[in-house]
Amino acid sequence: PVGLAAAIHEPDALIQILATVVTGGVLDIIGKDRGYCEWIHSRGITWLCLTPGQFRDVVAEKAEAGTFSSLTHLFIRSRGREKLLPGDVKEWYAAFCTNVRLVHVYGHVETGFIDACHFIEESAARSAAVPVGLPVEPSEILVLDEDLDECDDEFAGDIYIKTPRLTAGCVNPEGKAAQFIEDPESEEPGDLLFRTGDTGRWLEDG
Repeated sequence: PVGLAAAIHEPDALIQILATVVTGGVLDIIGKDRGYCEWIHSRGITWLCLTPGQFRDVVAEKAEAGTFSSLTHLFIRSRGREKLLPGDVKEWYAAFCTNVRLVHVYGHVETGFIDACHFIEESAARSAAVPVGLPVEPSEILVLDEDLDECDDEFAGDIYIKTPRLTAGCVNPEGKAAQFIEDPESEEPGDLLFRTGDTGRWLEDG
């Protein structure tokens, strides 16, 4: 079963529900006041997507060996200020010696939830930051300076996302309009970029 730890009314839940239905899977929703580890083990959860905060809660439960015997993939989705930290990865590998595939995904609601993906190795615990990974098609990840020029590799800048999945607008546009800007490299009117508000830089491998 695919585990659903997000509240039903949250946007994160929608993508997980639709993905499960489209692939013909079985969705199992965590019960109220139920521990993550006991739920994963008792229900035989195989795939699960968590926020960084939920991931820390799983580690803090200090589960016994065998708890994650059914789990094959654990996705941690960073967005905005809620980021996965190297210390989180270190605590996971210190607490659990498992074959669970950790996957760091990055994206925003306005751009279709998942725009970049990175398979986490234990070495990430010793890095300055956990990479968000390479773009997931059809999204493009751009790192731009204040003049909207692309930053050279290794130099930090603002992260922008270009994708055909970009939302057409917001119900409450106050404070959001500035995040949708015209692509300076495009000749097509209305071709927009989404300013995420995050900063980042390209590494040699992405």
